[in-house]
Amino acid sequence: DFEEPIARYYAKKRGVEVFGDGRTTLVHPDDPFFGCTPDRFVGGDLLSPSLERIAQIKGVGWYASREWGMPHTDAVPDGYRAQVTQELAIVNAIRERHDLAPVLVCDVVRFTWGRDETIYPVPFDRELWEILRDLGHRFMRDHVLANRPPEMDGSDGAWRYLQARFLAQPALKLH
Repeated sequence: DFEEPIARYYAKKRGVEVFGDGRTTLVHPDDPFFGCTPDRFVGGDLLSPSLERIAQIKGVGWYASREWGMPHTDAVPDGYRAQVTQELAIVNAIRERHDLAPVLVCDVVRFTWGRDETIYPVPFDRELWEILRDLGHRFMRDHVLANRPPEMDGSDGAWRYLQARFLAQPALKLH
């Protein structure tokens, strides 16, 4: 697990304690088809009053590291921004049920192989969460519950679907 040594390094560098192992799936209490797996909790566990932020650890190759903005800003790739926005929304919905303060930031910890790690603090964006939530509801209604796959659009997700759907099938014998 490459995340553990990076998490320890992050904790030591920031002078904080981290909790969790990145293997626990959290489910939104009001929208059970939204889930997440935060890599670490910083300052306390999920239901601790001392929880100050969550951390998401990303191992990034040199080429992909060019997609990131200046260190110590919130300039992360859009997919990671969407991921941590959903994570913060789910963590906060669970904490709200326990009358705990919300968590406002996720540190995206980018580790570029052969270099140091860099921290990108990404604040919770309620407007983006509402957009993502609406898209998720529409996808669930229009495709999952309707049992109708989305149209192929050339995206990585479409390619993965086609591979799983057709390459996993036994070869057909033609006579």
